[in-house]
Amino acid sequence: MEATERVKGTNGTVLIVDDDPAIRRLLAAALERAGFQVRQAEGYRQCYGEMSDTASVDAVLLDIMLPEVNGLEILRHCSKLDSPPAVVMMTASTDVSDAVNALKLGAFDYLIKPDDTSNLPKLTGVLRNAVSFTRSEREIVRLRRELVARNRPADIVGTSAPMQRVFEAIRQVADSDASVLITGESGTGKELVAKAIHEASSRSRGPFVVVNCSAIPVTLIESELFGHEKGAFTGAITQKRGKFEIAHGGTIFLDEIGDMDSGSQTRLLRVLQEQAFERVGGTHPINVDVRFIAATNQDLQVRVRESAFRLDLFYRIAVFTISLPPLRDRTEDIPLLAAHFLNLHASRARKKAAGFEPAAMNALIRHAWPGNVRELGNVIQHAVIVSEGPTIRLEHLPPHLVQEGASKTPAGENVVLLRDPSTHDIRPLKEVEKEVMKRALEATEGNFAQAAMKLQIGRATLYRKVKEYGLDADGT
Repeated sequence: MEATERVKGTNGTVLIVDDDPAIRRLLAAALERAGFQVRQAEGYRQCYGEMSDTASVDAVLLDIMLPEVNGLEILRHCSKLDSPPAVVMMTASTDVSDAVNALKLGAFDYLIKPDDTSNLPKLTGVLRNAVSFTRSEREIVRLRRELVARNRPADIVGTSAPMQRVFEAIRQVADSDASVLITGESGTGKELVAKAIHEASSRSRGPFVVVNCSAIPVTLIESELFGHEKGAFTGAITQKRGKFEIAHGGTIFLDEIGDMDSGSQTRLLRVLQEQAFERVGGTHPINVDVRFIAATNQDLQVRVRESAFRLDLFYRIAVFTISLPPLRDRTEDIPLLAAHFLNLHASRARKKAAGFEPAAMNALIRHAWPGNVRELGNVIQHAVIVSEGPTIRLEHLPPHLVQEGASKTPAGENVVLLRDPSTHDIRPLKEVEKEVMKRALEATEGNFAQAAMKLQIGRATLYRKVKEYGLDADGT
């Protein structure tokens, strides 16, 4: 067995995997002259050992015909690694089907193995591109993870302690391929969290496929998930790829998984265990590489006790659980969310957005929000539609919120502005929240207990925010 060679290079590190020592020496000499650092492996054991630290290998030059484990199996292994290197397949065969299979499995390129030095310039050019591709992909993943680690994920608004715990959970699980179960009431943003996990993961360049289990009839859900062959059932006039097949290399998100019937649960369990399935009416297994995220607004443990949900499937999907708080438990985020939705819907309606009158904001803060963030977004959209000016007033809100808030806000208070009056630019969301808290402290003459009660937040949260924003007890 030939020892692994390590030669310094400037154009990246290439791992050559071939059982022929003469070919390895020929390729290594050419790549070293071209400025690559070269490592060698004669089979899958050495190959896997060299890639134990995947970040140290930028590209793999892999022979498709190897003893014990062939190159396609090694390619499958590489594709499942965190930060995988680009893989260039090579073979002495001219069989086109080998090339097609390799590219389907994610190979960067496919080349005929050189038997002399005439094809080496092409090979080194392909490997330069492969190294560049790997480094670009790793940089994208690094930046996405840094964004999640340092800030909130895109499209998820909130600074409250419950949401900070959600952001931390997203950061923790994003790097893993573990199955995730997201729980929470309807409208809390479960799909946004699933998408944030996907975008912060190494699969972010792959597809993100959403399936709403409650919206698909029981008779069709297996066809939707796993696809079907032509003639599999009445109406199956063509072959159809399922959602799992479409999600290959990325993430599949099954929303409202608690509504799935028992037969589909059984097939889903097999896919999660084996990463393989057959289309409805098919006989040949289809292998997939998919990250699985599920969500539910039900208590699945209760469903298990009722024999409505498989216990083994529950354990399989709940490797990592994220619980989303209802909006009523994070009311300090309402001013930020309201400002976010006002800006969004005003922009779509081509209207100006300045902010909220205190009476309108107080009504929003006091409402119980049974529909959570989704309901708040719909309320703000309604207000934007009926408003004639840039400021949202109490009467612009739906009637039930107007009735709740009409007698609860003293008249004559100043408007909370979303836009800077001098520049007309949208103010940062934290400024809006700071102003709301400032007005609450002014109105209660610095009484933290009363201000916290009016804002529908805990006193500890108010103390923390006052300290964070540098406010005095009287709001100055």
